[in-house]
Amino acid sequence: MITIGIVGVVAAITIPTLIQNSNSKKFSTQFKKSLSTLNQAAISAQAQYDMDYGMITSESTPSTCATDSLSGGQSTMCALLNNTLAGKTYMGVYGEVAGSMILTKYKFTKKTDGFDPANFLIYSMADGSIVGFNPSMKNCSLSGELTKSVLTDSNKLANCIGFIDVNGVSLPNKEVTCADGTSSLDVYTPCTLKTTGSKIGDVYPIVFHNGTAEPATNAGFAQFGAGSIEDPLLRNLDPETKQSVLKMKDIYDKLSEVNDALNADNNGNWTTKCANFDDACFMNIFADKLNVQKTCNNPVSQGCQSISHFADGSTISGTTSDATNINHAWPTIVLDDGTSIKFRFHGNGCEKNVSNYTNLPCGWFQIDTNGLDGSNTAGKDIFFLEITPDGVKNRGYTKGYDDDPNMCNKFQLYCHNGYLYQYINNK
Repeated sequence: MITIGIVGVVAAITIPTLIQNSNSKKFSTQFKKSLSTLNQAAISAQAQYDMDYGMITSESTPSTCATDSLSGGQSTMCALLNNTLAGKTYMGVYGEVAGSMILTKYKFTKKTDGFDPANFLIYSMADGSIVGFNPSMKNCSLSGELTKSVLTDSNKLANCIGFIDVNGVSLPNKEVTCADGTSSLDVYTPCTLKTTGSKIGDVYPIVFHNGTAEPATNAGFAQFGAGSIEDPLLRNLDPETKQSVLKMKDIYDKLSEVNDALNADNNGNWTTKCANFDDACFMNIFADKLNVQKTCNNPVSQGCQSISHFADGSTISGTTSDATNINHAWPTIVLDDGTSIKFRFHGNGCEKNVSNYTNLPCGWFQIDTNGLDGSNTAGKDIFFLEITPDGVKNRGYTKGYDDDPNMCNKFQLYCHNGYLYQYINNK
């Protein structure tokens, strides 16, 4: 009986903690999914209606919110969500919608000074989570850093703050806070998350701007770990370019991992395996360690590349009608996620001076983050990396970051985005 009693006491202590830990992870995962859904909504609006959160010009009205439509000429947040969120339902005004208990209204416990959801309009999303926004939301553009002064200025983003309740109307209906029970619109304030106990929350303040929905508090950003705050160099990018740049970060990590593994298997220098200018050898060595759905030794005729061009509209010949595209002869692979990678190899053993060329890197990658889809434009969805004795780098990385748009034109190709440059060169 004593043993049973001890087991019961231990269970009474540990089971609630396990449940709280599980809820914390579940809420965090759902928050990231809901943010992704809202970011995809902005991308869809941009593609179909030339609209995003920063281009909304009219306030939303509760009585017409459910029927507003971008195709009907309304430029409201309601119209954007109505046209881009599959499975959504307009619920009404915060504080007037039925809660989880009989005769109650949906509300949550807020903690952040300067964040007030009163009168927000709320939608339920297909997964049951709730998104709320200020009916006065319009002109939500940001060109610099996301600071507290920006988030509290009514002429900037104060009316662009909303929230996500990942648990819908169900409890706990509490704002997510740091371990000390606080949360701040100063997103750069350090925050250690509370993962157990009564402070576990399911409500995350967010801010809409340009083509982005992102956390509006330090507690929200802490869900993503250190260094997750969006680089200001990404804020002015259109949705397609932003998604391409973020995907390039993952592609860079993948190619770096393969390069390191190849060197480890080949006495520190895999490039001795390929003869000078043997592009196919370069491609095949990397393809063996990647998830490849298609290989093209002749990428145009074999369907691995559509028309592509530099930022100024020109192609290799300098015209806008050259059907041979950018680097059309480089052998190409298409990964299982649709990314295409072209390969150009230079010197055996990474020799810098080959034939009539000097100071060459070991080789180049040309990456199109969405393959045959998208704009197929250098600096927008086409980027360039190079193999060096020190690893994979931005092409032309020794030149530093240059945001001159001409760097994405013919024979420049140093058009690495500043975010990528910083990410790769700080590794």
